[in-house]
Amino acid sequence: MIRIRRIRANNFKRLREIDLVCPLNGRLLIGGKNEAGKSTLFEAVYFGIFGRGLVMEGRRLESLIGYGVGEAYVEIWLDAPGRQVKIRRTIVRGRSNTWELDILGHDGRFEEVRGNRTVNDRIVDELGFDGDALLNTTFVEQKKLDKLEGMNRTQREQSLMKLLNLERMTWMTEHFRVRVDDHRTLERLKERFDLAQIQKNLPERIAKLREVEERLLRIDLRRTLDGIHEQKGIINGLQHDIEVLEQEAEKWQEKVRHLDRLTNARQELELLRKDEHRANELHRQVQETREKIAFLDRSAAQTIPQLEQKRAILEQLSKHLQSLASTEKERAALEETIQKVERRIAESQSAQERLALLRKEVQNLSSLSSNAQERLTRIEQLQRDDRVRETLTTWIGAKEALATPAQKKMALAEAQEKHRGMRRRLYREMIILGLGTILTAVTAVEGLVAVGLVALAIIGWRLIRIVRKTSAISSEISRIEAEQRIYQTQSTQHQEALERAEKRLLSLEVPMPRDVESARTLVKELAERLSQFSVNNLDSEANTMRSEAAKAKAQLDERSKTVEALELELGLIDLSELEREKRHYREEMEHLKGIALDLQSKIEGEAREAGVGANTESVQTALGRIIADLANAHKQIQERDALTRKLGTLDEEYNSLRSGILERYSALREKHEQIPAWDDKDGDGVLSRARKVIDEKHTQLEQENPRENAERVHKEIGEKRGEINTRQSQLHVLAQEAHRLLEQWGRFDASPELEREEQAGRIYEMVQDAPLDEEPVWIQRRDDLFREIELLRERKKLLESSLGFEGEQIDLERARQKFEAKERELQVRERAVQIVRSAQKQVVEKILPATMEQMRALLPILTMERYFDAELTDDYRIRVWDERARDWKQKNIFSGGTKDQFSLALRLAFALATLPSERGSAPSFLFLDEPLSSFDNERAHALLHLLTEGEVARSFDQIFLTSHVRVDPALFDYHIVMKDGRIAETDLADVAIGTVGSSSSDETPRR
Repeated sequence: MIRIRRIRANNFKRLREIDLVCPLNGRLLIGGKNEAGKSTLFEAVYFGIFGRGLVMEGRRLESLIGYGVGEAYVEIWLDAPGRQVKIRRTIVRGRSNTWELDILGHDGRFEEVRGNRTVNDRIVDELGFDGDALLNTTFVEQKKLDKLEGMNRTQREQSLMKLLNLERMTWMTEHFRVRVDDHRTLERLKERFDLAQIQKNLPERIAKLREVEERLLRIDLRRTLDGIHEQKGIINGLQHDIEVLEQEAEKWQEKVRHLDRLTNARQELELLRKDEHRANELHRQVQETREKIAFLDRSAAQTIPQLEQKRAILEQLSKHLQSLASTEKERAALEETIQKVERRIAESQSAQERLALLRKEVQNLSSLSSNAQERLTRIEQLQRDDRVRETLTTWIGAKEALATPAQKKMALAEAQEKHRGMRRRLYREMIILGLGTILTAVTAVEGLVAVGLVALAIIGWRLIRIVRKTSAISSEISRIEAEQRIYQTQSTQHQEALERAEKRLLSLEVPMPRDVESARTLVKELAERLSQFSVNNLDSEANTMRSEAAKAKAQLDERSKTVEALELELGLIDLSELEREKRHYREEMEHLKGIALDLQSKIEGEAREAGVGANTESVQTALGRIIADLANAHKQIQERDALTRKLGTLDEEYNSLRSGILERYSALREKHEQIPAWDDKDGDGVLSRARKVIDEKHTQLEQENPRENAERVHKEIGEKRGEINTRQSQLHVLAQEAHRLLEQWGRFDASPELEREEQAGRIYEMVQDAPLDEEPVWIQRRDDLFREIELLRERKKLLESSLGFEGEQIDLERARQKFEAKERELQVRERAVQIVRSAQKQVVEKILPATMEQMRALLPILTMERYFDAELTDDYRIRVWDERARDWKQKNIFSGGTKDQFSLALRLAFALATLPSERGSAPSFLFLDEPLSSFDNERAHALLHLLTEGEVARSFDQIFLTSHVRVDPALFDYHIVMKDGRIAETDLADVAIGTVGSSSSDETPRR
């Protein structure tokens, strides 16, 4: 069995200077507050053994080094059968990590293993399991109780192979497995066979291709000669069309030029019309400027004096309004002050009344608090009586249940003897199976393939038969063991129930009953006393009374503080002084009221005189308007000189523009005599009539679309010439193609002149029987043959290069025989692997019934006899039998604590089922990280009993439990308290380390 001898660690996350020498037999409790380093110690052990962290930042091992330091190490000493193993792993920030492994046998042989990958592989070989297998069984991580349920079927079977020491079957599977090299050899023989076939078929395909290409050449030559004749005819027709189109283009071009002259005349008339409008606008501006100058002269003499007089009246009115507003503001402030004084008087009187009410309420609350406390004391006494009655009832049931008849013990002994006989028979069968497996492996290694395959088939058949027989024996063993565990579990449970009842009676300060009868008498007395009350409602009544007493006390304290505050506040207020202030402020208000009336009378008279409203807004608006009018009047007087200069400029521009219009119109009339003569009185009319004449002629000519027709004709000429060039190019190409085909055909010593009709005709007679309509068929034949030849050549080149057979002729029949022989060999080996895997699968599937038997034994203990049966569904989900509901229930409907108990029961059952005592290399240590977090006190006690005295304790030599909740230290042999990543307290100082390689005789015995 494998056990942990020593744990050393420094700077591994939070851990500092850890050095624990562990007893080879014992139960260790690791306590401390949250983040004290308990879980980190758990992870350090796992990292020390397998070199992997449980929680890291990505895949970086540097994240396991503590903050502020550059190096960390973990050292684990393991005690294994016949040897001791020491593993040291050092992590250095920014540098390579170092793994070291020392192995010392009990016979004194010492071995050092170095190199990270080598150390990791050797650890797995030495222990017989890897990190995943450990995490699935005896290493229970915090918050990962359901890890086993999360595994898929393949992962579970891989873990079982390592734990059940079935590596021999795995070796057989690996030995007979068809590997990549085997497939490559088969593929190489297939390629050799393919190359021989290609060497035979390629010359035949090339000869056939030559025949098809000559037939296609004659068809191409005939089509080319037809094309030459056709192109010559098309070119002659295009040249005649161009001559006709050039004559038509000249006619349309002359009309385009006449249309352009009319368009220019329209544009000139449009410009003259704009200039005429501009001249009329200038004439209007001259008249407006003269009128504005006359208005400014009148304004300077009359408007300004009137505005100055009205402004003075409005300014005096504005001052009186400001005085009135100031007086009203003072009156409003006095009125607000008076209201504040009146509110203070009213608040003082209200506070006195409230003080009287609060003093009376304080008296009532004091009485209510006393009454609630008395009722609470009576209810708590009744609750204690009820707990005593329940505890005595449990004590009586446990006492009676422990009186077990002697006949059941004899039946149990007979069942155990039968069980041992069946196990001895099973071991003999397994030895025979192992010898057969080794014989099969030896024949395969010596190269006797045929003999090995026959032996393998025989062994496979025998293996399946033995597995079926073993399955039947295991079912019988499971039934007997289940009966034994149920009896032991029930007996242990009743004893534990009796002890718990006695401890509870001591805690309730009740004398222990002399016998069952005296206990029954006391239960009867308590039941009669409690029958007068509703026992089920005592807890709710007690909670209600506590709530009422606390509420009354809080209200009493609050009201007392309020009374003290009001008494202090009323002592600082003088009501007579407040009344005197109120009278003084009212006299001031009357004085201000008289002043306001005088000002209001003056304001109304001045407002009537000014013709505005008697308010500030109206006066300010009128005053602003008057000031703006005055500013505008002065500004206009300053602008008179500028207007005089502007008048001279406008007159000059008008006369110049009018003169230019007459000259330009006269020039236009010389070109187009049909437009009317100029009239100074009706310039716009003359221009409109002239535009009408030009538009009529322009529209008439434009309807013929001369520009579009000219462009169309030129485009057609260009297209014809372009087509001639294209046809000539095509003719040249066809002639070259014909020369090429003739040279390729080899019928002429020199290329003929195809432009000569008689020469072309003589050649055409030679190919006119070539069928043009059959060309697609021959092209398809040629393409198919060409692709086939290219593929054969490429495949031949590739195969010759791959096989190294350039230029070598291969025997087709011999290549076929070698390929088929290798193919049959691989098929036989694949069938052999299927047989071994089938047997392996049947062995693995036996573990599930054993796991569930173990779980059914653990479940009542962990759930305080609430649940007795469970099963795993096809998708590995837990279901439990709920006796109250009389139905199976899925795990996920229960509370968090109950779900954790189900998951923990499955984990422990799996560990017990997959690590039998016969297997010497199995881990005999169990690590549980914070399993009690979600357990109540009673179920936590049940789990602790399993770990310290029950089935789990009997199955493992070392059990490590970390917990931040309080655990009775008397249940554990050794104790460790952690704080800030260090060992704060421990009683492991007396445990001997022993020498490396010493036997297990130095173990500290369990308590």
